[in-house]
Amino acid sequence: MMLKSIKSSSGESAPAPKVDIAVPTDALSIQEESSQEIMHDGGYGWVCVFAVFMLNAHTWGISTSYSVFLAHYRQTSTLQGASSLHYAFVGGLQFSQAFMISPLATKVMGHFGPRVCLLAGVVLQTCSLLGASFATHIWHLYLGQALGFGWGVGFILIASQNVVPQWFHRRRGLATGLAAVGTGAGGLLYAMVAGQMIQQMGVGWAIRVLAIVSGVVNTACSITVRTRDKVIHPKYSLFNFDLFRQRRYLLLLGFSFFSMLGEIVILTQIPDYGAAVLELQGTQISVIGAMVALGQILGRSSIGLASDHFGHLNIAALVTFLAGLWSLAVWIPASSYGLLIFFSLFIGAFA
Repeated sequence: MMLKSIKSSSGESAPAPKVDIAVPTDALSIQEESSQEIMHDGGYGWVCVFAVFMLNAHTWGISTSYSVFLAHYRQTSTLQGASSLHYAFVGGLQFSQAFMISPLATKVMGHFGPRVCLLAGVVLQTCSLLGASFATHIWHLYLGQALGFGWGVGFILIASQNVVPQWFHRRRGLATGLAAVGTGAGGLLYAMVAGQMIQQMGVGWAIRVLAIVSGVVNTACSITVRTRDKVIHPKYSLFNFDLFRQRRYLLLLGFSFFSMLGEIVILTQIPDYGAAVLELQGTQISVIGAMVALGQILGRSSIGLASDHFGHLNIAALVTFLAGLWSLAVWIPASSYGLLIFFSLFIGAFA
């Protein structure tokens, strides 16, 4: 209740005394600093963008270059007990295992921190590729270049995918897009280099070089990456079953499933399609894989920038539609090397 006036001894009403409620300036400054900490935008985050860029280049970039190895395996088929279907299945397992291992990677990250999870992935990926380089039977390739490599990529993926968004607020889409460009940059580099190494050094040494280079680079980046978990306090759990009661989450899950299914087909099968259907050889196969990667470089950064302005889901829906339309309109009737290059460049931008 507010007191409008106070009666004096003479019976006259006197104005109520003013009461000033002082708010400690320290409390206000603490709130402002806390808000600024949570809504951070840049700083060391740009170093993390570069580190995650390099991690993507030496995980997903190497994974997408498997399309060059696939074309070589199908043309030579030197491993015992192997068929074209086996080699294609190895490429599919690479991608699937990276996501299937994510619950375990999340648990490891929650207990030991992102850096331990990153370094565990680096060791697993490097050792698996080294083992696959000595493969003489198809099951060696399944164990090394499919399962082990996929698990290593999964550990690195889970530990690194949330680093960049923690450092940015207003320019989050741009920063995330720039980090994602690493996939295309690595794919472009390794698609060209892998093809040359296979021809000059053999497939075994080509895989060993990828293992050594990726091991060194990923180790350095894993040490460089720094999270803001102490400020944000994220919670890590294997599964959150409450999410499955939300219709919007189920729709997003379905969208992610089918869009990734299409992306994997594009990233792994276009060079092999050129070799099997158009009878492309050697460098031509590598160029097709490189054009897909170049399209990713051009597309992912611009898509990230557009997402900041028009909304992430809106842009994701648009580019997914364009990828499907482009595949129907160009890939199906593609009957020449030049047309396949044209398709690969643009589909990479949408993938």
